[in-house]
Amino acid sequence: MIKVSPGEMEDFLGACFLRKFRRKEILSQPFKVPQEIFFINSGIIRVAITDNKGTEHTVHFAMENQFIADYSCFMQKKPSLYSLEALEDIEVAVLPRSAIEWGYNNGRLLRNWPGDK
Repeated sequence: MIKVSPGEMEDFLGACFLRKFRRKEILSQPFKVPQEIFFINSGIIRVAITDNKGTEHTVHFAMENQFIADYSCFMQKKPSLYSLEALEDIEVAVLPRSAIEWGYNNGRLLRNWPGDK
């Protein structure tokens, strides 16, 4: 957990934006390095992977008030294995890589978190 001032939060949120996707629209494609993390304000996103035979498999559904991305590939800057597809018209908050990296570089860890000794 990190502690941010109101000004820092404003800077972070200034790098984020809202975006709407239509039903069946792809948010993130396999074989591309993910550059964004999504927070779902409304709607459902399907996470799928395609096997070597070309068969698509659903591996997860992400719903309202959840974050979704291929986190491992996002962090490692490697091509994603998954596609993210809107199952209905959706609205997401988009957290671009620049905002996430800003948070890593500028966040201060909270001390004395409840349960810490």
